Parts: sequence; C-alpha cells; structure tokens
Amino acid sequence: MTSKKVILDWLVVSVTGATGGGKSELCTYLYKNFPSTCRLLRQDDYFLPEDSPKHVKCSDAINHFNWDILTALDMDKMFADVEEIITTPPVFQEKKKITYTNMVTDGKASKPIPDVETPNASGIVNDSCVSLRRPVLILDGFCLLDDLKIREVTELSFFFELSREECNRRRNLRNFDPPDVPGYFDECVWPMYEQYRDRCKQRYKNELNLVFLSGNSHLNNVHSSILSQIVEFAN
Repeated sequence: MTSKKVILDWLVVSVTGATGGGKSELCTYLYKNFPSTCRLLRQDDYFLPEDSPKHVKCSDAINHFNWDILTALDMDKMFADVEEIITTPPVFQEKKKITYTNMVTDGKASKPIPDVETPNASGIVNDSCVSLRRPVLILDGFCLLDDLKIREVTELSFFFELSREECNRRRNLRNFDPPDVPGYFDECVWPMYEQYRDRCKQRYKNELNLVFLSGNSHLNNVHSSILSQIVEFAN
C-alpha cells in the first residue's frame, strides 16, 4: 500500500512513451470524451526549476541539464496530487483548460489544443461522451512508470513507441523551454527513452496491464481502440 489514506475505486490510466509519440493527443481525446468526473495530470507540469540542485548534467560534452530523467521532476508533488484525487470521491465539475503548445499530430507540428467544452448538468461534454461506472484519472508523462508509487496505483498503461528517426524528426518540429541544445537528442533524449522502454518491457509489464503501441499508427484508430479498452476496465 502506497498510502495510509483510503484509495477509492478510481481507475488510474498512465499514458507514456516516446516524445512526440502521441501521448498528449490521446490524453486530450480521452479527457474530452469521458464524463466530467475524469481528471488529468501531466508529468510535464512537475519539472523542477532550472536552479534546482537536483538537476543532472547531460555529459561533459554538453552544458545542458538532462530533462529526460525522473530526477528532473518533482514526483513527490505529482504523487501527492494523484493521491489527493484517488482518495477523494469523484464529483462532476467543469473541466480544466488544456493547452499543449508543442504537441505533434500525425507527424506534424500542431496548433495549441483548444479548451475543452464545458459539460452540462449531467456531466456530458458532447454526444459521444461515454458512460463509466468508475471514475478515471489519466496520467500523461514520458517516464511515469519509473516512479514506483505511480506504478502501484496504475491499473492500465499505454506506451507509445517510435523509431529513432521518426522520434528525432518529430522532436525537431517542437519548441521546448529550455530549448534543446545541439547534440541533446543523441546524448539524452534517445538513450533515456531506450532505457525506459527496456525497463517497461522487461520489468514493469509484469507489475501492471501495459499495452505497447506504435506511434506511427493512425491516431483515430488508436484512440477508439484505447477508449474501448478503458471503458471495459471502468465498467
């Protein structure tokens, strides 16, 4: 047990994998189509400030922090927010605004996602909104499963894979703060992704329901399939 608090019947779904693989668009799609009891947390919102002493340099050759490892994030704060949600009874509430300014869609740089619609009194966002018995918490992040506490509460996880070439191409379409420096992809982004993917395939898949997906697949087909799988778990 990760906490002394009583964990209620929330379904925690973690969406993870390669940068530019389609995580954020999937999470937005799910969030828009689930009832307004649904919650969404993004790992990118928990990066430590640049002046944090916890940061690790990429290498002697690159004067840049490694932002692609777990220690670059305040995971204690993220899990505290997770815990607060899953130990609290779900309520219908207006959905929060979602803004992904650097997302890649079908291999192309996308415009910021517009704000989600405001649900009506019944909690329905649009006509396609599905009905769920259990409330759903969606977690969006590139290395979520490296955190033991996140793994322990995750019941279902989806991992987007990409080839090195496609991952690099898509990343070059995006803007980051701080921006990538020359050599960062080769020194940090890709090696960290490969190591994380291997841990997921060799270890983490034995601890939870972990589904591997191709980030090159047509996103509409992927979205509908994942929506169906989550509905099955949540009902």
